[in-house]
Amino acid sequence: MVKIEQEVNERLTLSSDLVYSNRIDHQRLSRGSLTALVYGPGSGMGDQINPFYVAPVGSTATSETVRMSFDDLLGPGAYARASAESYFGTGRAEYKLGGDWLLTGSLMIGANTSTTARFNVLCPSCAILALNGTTDSNGDITTPSIVNTTTTVLNLPLTTANALDPFNPAASNRTSAAVRAGLIDPESYESARTTVQQYDVKVDGTLFHLPAGELRVAAGLEDLRYETDPTTVESLNIGLITSGAQVSSSLKYRREVESGYVEALIPLISAEMRIPLVRTLDIDPSGRYDHYSDFGSTTNPKLGVNWEVVSGLRLRANVARSFVAPPLSAIGQNGVSSADSLSSDLGPFSVPLDRFPQARVIPGCTSPTATVCTFNGSGVEGMIIDGGNNKLKAQQGKTWSVGADLAPEFAPGLTSSLSFWHNELTGGVNAPQPSLAVNSTGFASLLTIYPNGATPAEIDAARAGRPIISVLPQKVYWIYDFRGENALNLKVEGIDADVHYRRDFGWGSARGGAAVAYLTRFDQRIGDGPTFSVLNREGFNSTFPTLQTQVRADFGVNVGHASATVYLNHTGSFTYWGGTAVNDVVTSGGVPVGGGDKVRAYDTVDLHLSYDFAGGLPGSMQAGSTQVFVDVTNLFDRTPPFENATVGGVNSASISGYDPFSGSPIGRVVTAGVRTKF
Repeated sequence: MVKIEQEVNERLTLSSDLVYSNRIDHQRLSRGSLTALVYGPGSGMGDQINPFYVAPVGSTATSETVRMSFDDLLGPGAYARASAESYFGTGRAEYKLGGDWLLTGSLMIGANTSTTARFNVLCPSCAILALNGTTDSNGDITTPSIVNTTTTVLNLPLTTANALDPFNPAASNRTSAAVRAGLIDPESYESARTTVQQYDVKVDGTLFHLPAGELRVAAGLEDLRYETDPTTVESLNIGLITSGAQVSSSLKYRREVESGYVEALIPLISAEMRIPLVRTLDIDPSGRYDHYSDFGSTTNPKLGVNWEVVSGLRLRANVARSFVAPPLSAIGQNGVSSADSLSSDLGPFSVPLDRFPQARVIPGCTSPTATVCTFNGSGVEGMIIDGGNNKLKAQQGKTWSVGADLAPEFAPGLTSSLSFWHNELTGGVNAPQPSLAVNSTGFASLLTIYPNGATPAEIDAARAGRPIISVLPQKVYWIYDFRGENALNLKVEGIDADVHYRRDFGWGSARGGAAVAYLTRFDQRIGDGPTFSVLNREGFNSTFPTLQTQVRADFGVNVGHASATVYLNHTGSFTYWGGTAVNDVVTSGGVPVGGGDKVRAYDTVDLHLSYDFAGGLPGSMQAGSTQVFVDVTNLFDRTPPFENATVGGVNSASISGYDPFSGSPIGRVVTAGVRTKF
């Protein structure tokens, strides 16, 4: 990082910041695991019979479903490597126009290039082919192979030379070396490059004088341009990615936002007016206009009020409206759906038969007394559509807050603040889970049912040119549109509090205090569906943290030129409501009402030590301009509490096992450095 500032003359000041970083992460991975059907003698499956088949003890079954982890067979060696190289530079010019009027112009240019690659992980379709002679986990070779419609199901006559033995994974000599080598995908990757440019000009100063003080205004114009060019490589699940069983897509997302804003600080009452219980009173109205190159325009106001009751006690309030255009990646390239996945890899969900009566024709849903039918299970399989949605609308928000700040004159060094806030999000972009969408009038249409199975033409029409990256079931009884929708509605409230005290002594000073964030409400609704609370229930809403209690306390001392501060961080216990919870989440009408895993509280300690040299280090040009410091995060190397969470799949570099909103697996981090001016 380099910071440069130059005072050209009494009126003009120029400054610039330049930052460059390159971070590389290396993570060990599991080889992977999968579940598949294996056939044995007597199954009548001919050359699909696995020669290593072993029936369960005491069973005469001629086939069985096995779940196999490949770490024993293949050993260690799978890993992920991620890199993120970024730079940005800012330039700023301030020109004094006269009086207290200031004209400011600035620009910012930056870029980030990120790449994630996974090495030596399992090729699932290769393993399934060696287990049951097909690339279908159910061993189904009857799936129609239609050009541009469904992935071809490969068929391999099994022998001891090309079959995989799942019954004795450690006895690698029973699975040939050639088969073991063919189970590993050497490399898969994805990358993205994002660039941003921002230009703005602002003028601010005193417009005129009021009886209570100066009326100050600020106005400005902004131009923001950014683009993202992602490249993905996805498996077609018919063999090794490096052997051509892949689809690559390179997209370009671009957006320009032109904005204008104005803000005023209007004093209504001053201390000199000597009005009882109103020492000062001012209002802060503002407004902003934004025009999106791909989305339209919006105007959003904000109003703030500050009321100082007596010296040291201030009450405040504000109300605002906001607007956010959908993410470019959610809309798709140039407003067209982007290529992405079609898959049956979604957990089972219950479909209410009174809302979808046509489902009663599907085998497995024909019981006359049933009120729901389980899809994606019990043979009722289907297909998922993923990708961009060019019909998305704006995400809108409303917010208000009230609070108080206290710095009493009778207790010098004591400061405290208390705020109660309320936020609403309407139409947030979210891909609704089927269990919620089917119980919502507005999003029930995302599920299309084909009682007799979708025809190739119907599948083609639904996928709209997207590549298929998994083997489709023999019968596609349903297709679910899992693209982003303006589906998420939230009402969130909470209390923020801060209290700190500082006292000077003959030997130095001491200070301490705490900041608390406490949520009182986190209600969620999908479309026009029922409202339910996810307060302190992590995992169900994966976009926003719902943790109820977070505290950061600190205590520090200054002695001469030395300073030391200890920080205590506390995150309260919560319940994990994610899809991989060990204890199933209890639902009613698609809405979660209980269950899940209890996750314990998490407490860590941070430490800061520093020393200021009175005369500076040799070569420094300013006295007292040099400081050496040591910062320690997670001093006692506490491991975050375990959460049975897996993000992104078994072979992903995003396997967690912890809650990313409450803890980090990195552990203790020690940073030592020197700050100096010259």
